[in-house]
Amino acid sequence: MTELGRLGLEPGYTLLYDFGCIHGLPDPARRGVFAGLSALAAPGATLLLMAFRRGRRFILPRGMDQEEIARLSNDAWELVQAEPSGRAEIADMPPRLRRAGPTMYRLRRKNNRATAGS
Repeated sequence: MTELGRLGLEPGYTLLYDFGCIHGLPDPARRGVFAGLSALAAPGATLLLMAFRRGRRFILPRGMDQEEIARLSNDAWELVQAEPSGRAEIADMPPRLRRAGPTMYRLRRKNNRATAGS
């Protein structure tokens, strides 16, 4: 994930999905993933990102919040929606995961391609 630009993929993807990967990475890797996703995404593309609520945990990833996502997106993405998982969605999760507050973020790729690799 941190070296998407080296895979030789053609840009133009309209939907990108991360289910709990980015929020478990260290800060430099998170920046690399966002830069790679930005470079691959078509203008107007959607990025769905699931992350635990930001916080210190012994076992689970430390998570992310809206402010960090905005900072990592480097003005290439616009946060459209942040929706905490509902009770029904997390009812079958172990208590530790429920307490981590899984949240689904929906972002839209801005049309300013110049920020893709910044």
